[in-house]
Amino acid sequence: MKKFTNMFFREMRTFDAIFIGTSPVMILEALQTSLEGKSVLMIDRRDSLGGAWHTAVLGSFKGIEIGCHYIKRYRKGYAFLEELIGRTLPVMDPQPCVQFWKCQFDHAQRSPAEFSLCIKNIRERKYRSFFSHLFRSIHFFWQEYLYKKQWDSPFCYPKEGCAEMIKALQRLLDASSIEIIHGRSVHEIYVEKNKKNGVCHTDQDDIFFRECVISSCTNLQTIHYPKKNIVLEKIVRSYDHVVLHIHGKKAQPFHYMEVRDNRYFSRVSDVGFCNPSFKKHGKKNELLLCVQIPANHWSKLQHNEKAFSDILLIQLEKKKLLQPGGNVLAYWSNRYETPFMDDHELDRIEKEFYPAIRTMKTTDMGTALARYADQWSSVLLMAHCIRQQEHRCTSDIEKRVLTLMNI
Repeated sequence: MKKFTNMFFREMRTFDAIFIGTSPVMILEALQTSLEGKSVLMIDRRDSLGGAWHTAVLGSFKGIEIGCHYIKRYRKGYAFLEELIGRTLPVMDPQPCVQFWKCQFDHAQRSPAEFSLCIKNIRERKYRSFFSHLFRSIHFFWQEYLYKKQWDSPFCYPKEGCAEMIKALQRLLDASSIEIIHGRSVHEIYVEKNKKNGVCHTDQDDIFFRECVISSCTNLQTIHYPKKNIVLEKIVRSYDHVVLHIHGKKAQPFHYMEVRDNRYFSRVSDVGFCNPSFKKHGKKNELLLCVQIPANHWSKLQHNEKAFSDILLIQLEKKKLLQPGGNVLAYWSNRYETPFMDDHELDRIEKEFYPAIRTMKTTDMGTALARYADQWSSVLLMAHCIRQQEHRCTSDIEKRVLTLMNI
């Protein structure tokens, strides 16, 4: 209690709103808050923008996605992204799918995933979970196959991948007054008794806020309140993403695929097909694939990563995603630990600490875009104005060049 009290008498920086994390959804909400005339600070433990959607420079290739991504097919969310980026999202061809027992299913169908969990539960002798997933698989099968449940849009994705989306957001951030701090973690915050102010405790300093916004994937651990400490209930999932630079050919066309019956990898995404840098510098019959694997697999073989990258290549060939005879030219690995809080826990936190703490449901970006798009209209207007300004500047330059040529 003494530590909590002393914080408010110590001189510290003050912001109207602090956002923990820089995922695309959090950036959009921060921009909207800033446009309302509030001072905004964003804090991220990583050194790059975008959260799970961040990009990196790998060898001579820039803006490479470090993750297997797709955006759920909600027309409302796609329409918002098109307005934000400034051009139409192309339809993914082929569409994302799930491979299970040599069969491929539409990625939106949940029955194959539930059925694969049934088999896993039998192997692990978890019979209670088996019946739960069995009933769920029957339920989804009834919806998806017998009722032919229709979605309002095919899967779409930015032409230049998530790098195009991050670039558009970076342009908006540069034009705003938002301050961003990278490489700093926030594990605990302190809320005043009146729930109108608080202090954000980072690993370097303390920052005073009037509102703190947290997401489903926050690394925040504890909320301190007079005479009470709240430990957030969440699940931490660890993923290893390995980007393989391969000389070889695909055995079948794919952009994004989940594999349910392989112990070495669970997802694979062609991150080269939408990357301008790879299209420019990559050679013929070269591929750039991102593979998601269980974290324990990669950690066991960190002393011999090259051998495991070759194992992944063999597994991709066995699943008939790649033609035999390929070889790994280079590889890069990235460990990503993501904490998840369910919607009930987020609702509980906001109900107890609002207005000092506000929550954003960001587990799935496509769902979040469809959920929050209506409240980000000012952000779209800002993006439109910036594009118009850039277009005018380009036109002025063209006019000057033409004038000089006439001279």
